[in-house]
Amino acid sequence: MKFSQNFHLFQVPEWESFYIKSVKCPAACDTNFNGPLELYACLGSNIDLLNTFRSRKYEFLHRKETELRKRYGIELYLSAIPALDEVDEHELQVLYEAFTELRQELTNLRWYDRVNQDAIHRIYAKLEKFSKTIGPSHYDHKSTWIGLQLGWETQSLKDVERLNNLVTDISRAQSTVQSGSSLRSLCLKNVCDSHALAYPNTEYHAIRDNEPSILARLLDQKNLVNDSPSSGLEALLSGLLEFSMTCQSRGCTDILLSANLSNIGDVIDHNFLNHLIAVSGRSSMPVYRGDSECRTQGPADHSDTENGVSRLFQALGQLGPSQRSVLQITDTFGRLPLHYAARYGLTAICQSILDSLHDFEQGSSAVREAVLSKDSEGYTPLYSGVSRNHSAVTRLFLETLEMGYQTSDQAKDEHLRSVLSDLLLLALRSRYDDIVHLLISSHININHQSSRGETALYIAAKIGREDYVNTILKASPNQAVIDIFETVNGWTPLFVACARGHLEIVELLLNAGASQTILDHRGWTAKQHAAFRGHLAVASILEGYFTGESSGGTASKFFNIAIGANNKLRDGYSHIIVNLGTMQEGKQVTAVDLSCCSSEFSLSLEADTRFSIEVSIHGGSGSSGLVQLPILDDMVNDPFIFRTKNLSKAQLVFSIFCATPVEGKKGILVGSGTALLESDKNQLFGAQRESLIRELSVPILERETLKYMGTVTFTFVIAKPFIHLDTPSIVYPFKDEGQIQLVGHRGLGQNTTSRKHLQLGENTIEVDVTLCSQIHVQLTRDLVPVIYHDFSLSESGTDIPIHDLNFQQFMYASNVQSPRGNPISVLGGPILQTARGQTGRGKPRSRSLTSDRERGADDVQDRMKHTVDFMKKGFKPNTRGDFIQDSFATLEELLIEMPETIGFNIEIKYPRLHEAVDAGVAPVAIDLNTFIDTSLDKIYRFGGNRTIILSSFTPEVCILLALKQQAYHVMLITNAGKQPVTDKELRGGSLQVAVRFAKQWNLAGVVFAADTLLLCPQLVKYVQNLGLICASYGLENNIPENAKMQAAAGLDIIMADRVGLVAKSLELHPYDKVGL
Repeated sequence: MKFSQNFHLFQVPEWESFYIKSVKCPAACDTNFNGPLELYACLGSNIDLLNTFRSRKYEFLHRKETELRKRYGIELYLSAIPALDEVDEHELQVLYEAFTELRQELTNLRWYDRVNQDAIHRIYAKLEKFSKTIGPSHYDHKSTWIGLQLGWETQSLKDVERLNNLVTDISRAQSTVQSGSSLRSLCLKNVCDSHALAYPNTEYHAIRDNEPSILARLLDQKNLVNDSPSSGLEALLSGLLEFSMTCQSRGCTDILLSANLSNIGDVIDHNFLNHLIAVSGRSSMPVYRGDSECRTQGPADHSDTENGVSRLFQALGQLGPSQRSVLQITDTFGRLPLHYAARYGLTAICQSILDSLHDFEQGSSAVREAVLSKDSEGYTPLYSGVSRNHSAVTRLFLETLEMGYQTSDQAKDEHLRSVLSDLLLLALRSRYDDIVHLLISSHININHQSSRGETALYIAAKIGREDYVNTILKASPNQAVIDIFETVNGWTPLFVACARGHLEIVELLLNAGASQTILDHRGWTAKQHAAFRGHLAVASILEGYFTGESSGGTASKFFNIAIGANNKLRDGYSHIIVNLGTMQEGKQVTAVDLSCCSSEFSLSLEADTRFSIEVSIHGGSGSSGLVQLPILDDMVNDPFIFRTKNLSKAQLVFSIFCATPVEGKKGILVGSGTALLESDKNQLFGAQRESLIRELSVPILERETLKYMGTVTFTFVIAKPFIHLDTPSIVYPFKDEGQIQLVGHRGLGQNTTSRKHLQLGENTIEVDVTLCSQIHVQLTRDLVPVIYHDFSLSESGTDIPIHDLNFQQFMYASNVQSPRGNPISVLGGPILQTARGQTGRGKPRSRSLTSDRERGADDVQDRMKHTVDFMKKGFKPNTRGDFIQDSFATLEELLIEMPETIGFNIEIKYPRLHEAVDAGVAPVAIDLNTFIDTSLDKIYRFGGNRTIILSSFTPEVCILLALKQQAYHVMLITNAGKQPVTDKELRGGSLQVAVRFAKQWNLAGVVFAADTLLLCPQLVKYVQNLGLICASYGLENNIPENAKMQAAAGLDIIMADRVGLVAKSLELHPYDKVGL
């Protein structure tokens, strides 16, 4: 999956408008682009926007931490609190929650930066890949940005380290604190130090033990209750009240809030209220508690919140009318008490504040202004309620605003609609169901667009929420909302639903009248995007729309791809190709899973960006690769490649690093794991055998304790050198460029249940001698390359794979159906026809059907009835009685007995995992290198000057073919999303990823299931403009109209079963001796 397609999944939803807006900038330069200066100006302005937003957020967090430290007398930037084990446990909890919240907010900011950093890196990489004009100015621009990043990274890592130390120390102190006379309150101590007062130790203990009578006596004795206390005494009263509420000492709180404190308004100011609301609110937030075994999310302590609410009700009740203005005074962050109550979801406090404001102002205007008042970050209490998914608070605010809606001030009403519409987009991105329904039911503009031009319908379609789409469509006043396009790509909701394969949503949009003829900024249709990404079920329900031959859309894109290094293996070296994660779709596997690790290096925050993984080799060579965690892309076509001369000693090493401000971005080693690649393979599977499951999981152990830290899952393949076929081919695989080449699929055609035409048995020499054809090569257990398509030999009456049979066992299934039980080669050789129909030695008449041969065929038919393949298809190719049966053949026989003028597309039919699973057999096969080397050796020895293309469905086979030899072109074969999807291989899951894989390994081209190209013929030119051969196969190619459509689109190779019929429709001679 491409990073840009998942970009929205990695965003902090409330910051969506501040993310980089030019992720598609390099693609845009293909059309509406006036040169590199415009591009770099666009990129530079985006980087400036990111830096400005990041600096503003960072400065806000810095002020927030400063205020917290001032309140408790903690020195600024100090990484440890002195005598922490003597701090009261109630205050420890308050500090733990406050510093944890700060750490989370800083982590969010670092995550924001990480996502944008990846996006910008990809833009620079695309420029370097596609542009011919890269020069010093490009690298100066890039180095300037990298320098800015290094400065931010160093500073933010210092802050993360400081906050981590504080949280860890406080948590450790919480687990060891004991009641005693030595404990103290940091808040009270700070008040006393600031006003030169003695620390109220006796009052502290009275409050801590909830002894209201003792506290009352102490207050009397110290004359704290009088009509005009000094500022120091007011501060002390405020500190005692705050500590009493923190300790939940209700009796003492009642004493401190009693009526005889006539100056209570001087004690409870807006800062006091804000702090207590925050303290109460944080106690209801879920917190992560470190654990030596596993990371767990601690449950919220709702009793603390309820007590906090009741205490604040008491405080609010003591405020006289003249003092209730504190509810309308902002603090240093521009926030009202209502901001904090909304932020933490304290609905009862929000209601109390609104009631007080309503009563005090005797109207709703002050209430409305409070709900919509902005703090210094531009956020309102309503925004805080929505962004933090507090549905009850949001409902309260919406009901409050409803009372003031449709005023005489039209501008205010329109502003409110705009505010609510923006919040709907936020709620949709965040998937807050209750709030989404609340806002849709309120006064919104359903056609409202974000800064990127996205509507509510677009966002709902993008995130794949059918219920949201349905609700929005019902709420839409007219059809205009359906086809509004966003500004980055020019996509409508239909486009984004098609690109992500949301079939049900596409159907809803089509039923609502969405246009299928709109073109995006690249000139593509929604249907083309669906087919391109392998969503063929989606593409099939859309109408075709021809954008014009090479005048726009897919056919007009020509990319100047930089030519990669020669893939040839170096003499004596083996290559180890490693991908992080799985290459099989549908497997729920995390490439690097550190969810269980110690508290010291715990990924306690989901978006922690300090960690990275380094992949290296011990006992080999090759650059190690460092990947930042968590991995944002699937890295399907971004492998690590290492070389070694001694595979038995080669070890893959996975090292986990944690970034620090001293060691830099790579940081210190915190854990590692090692994988042995070859040393135990023979012991596990036997000589020359290996598993078809290529994923391995390696445990990661902590450096210091060797405790289990997590796992790394990776996929790998080893390419061993092949000493022949190292001369690059100079033969182009076509006679005439631009003329489509017709290839017989499985010889003269794949056998089917159809009785409409004569069918010679596939997998035989007789069908392959008549034309240029595709053949399938498999290996028997004794390493004989044979021509056979299916995974298992059902003729044997079992589901045994070909690679588990020796050659004689394989041939017996064919011989038993032949005259006198002899293979055709024993009977005098096959009929040899030249491409023009001239006949060699005749076939003996003894091959005419007899009762003995009929009995043998019946026996074979009877044996096959209970095999998986026969039960699935109802027949078996090349069986007497259903087809004109002939003997099986070997690759050597085929290469020797057929004229060199006949070309081959040789498919290396290595067993695939899904085939073994379907047949219910063990996923073990012949060693891949042995399989390929044995096949290549036959081709080297007997291929002569024949035109040959090598191909395979298996990406690992294509990689090894490209690395081992240079003489023949290699092509990947893929279903490209054809339904039903049985092969879950990610590297062939769509046309998009298949062509990227082909370019990655310098393959000649790709053979697609015809479905994709028939749905969107323009994609043929897209493939060719990337410098690749484009071919197709499938039953659809037997239909003349389909063959003509692909030929008109410029297809290079078409593989068909009905060769004569297709040749006639294309006006080709079916037995041309050219090409394949």
